[in-house]
Amino acid sequence: YMQVNGMPYMSIWDGGCLERDNGRGGCKRMLDKARAMARAAGYKGIYFLGQCGQSPADVKRQAAFGFDETVTYHYLGTGGKKPLSPCVHDFADVAASSYDYWKAARAAAPTEFLPNLSTGWDDRPWHDGSEVRGRTVEHFRRICRDAKRFVEETGTQRVTLAPLQEWGGGSYAEPNGEFGFGMFDAVRDTFGEKPAEGWPQN
Repeated sequence: YMQVNGMPYMSIWDGGCLERDNGRGGCKRMLDKARAMARAAGYKGIYFLGQCGQSPADVKRQAAFGFDETVTYHYLGTGGKKPLSPCVHDFADVAASSYDYWKAARAAAPTEFLPNLSTGWDDRPWHDGSEVRGRTVEHFRRICRDAKRFVEETGTQRVTLAPLQEWGGGSYAEPNGEFGFGMFDAVRDTFGEKPAEGWPQN
């Protein structure tokens, strides 16, 4: 299992639920209690990642909740560019503005902030709510390249790739009929070191 600084690594979807269910300060109390239980079992503690929304206030809130680091579950912003409609964005705008968003979020976050490699969105099969049009492997490749630049500049040791297979939400990177292995190839080509004999066959 993954560890950070010798501690088991755990991601929490929404610390606001722990806060809601346990009262003000409840999320931090629950995380601290879990860390104490881990130390009693012989670990150094638990390293918690808190997932948040896109607003600076929500990024900051994760530190008060007691998380060690934060990531936006899914960045779908436009970087200030007008969306195609209130519920329709362009994936090219997501790709073009991700790096600037990560930098701003990192500046706002009291804890470590990780970039997320957004994989698109179209939740019409589930909710008919919002859609990011124009997703391509090349736009996703730009997100990967910008994430690599971000980690090299900041020293951040991790990025997130998500969602991988949220098919009903139109947010996926797993091999599929639309893009083949293209999304995974973009990650491999950006972050991997190609062996002399070439990549294994997909």
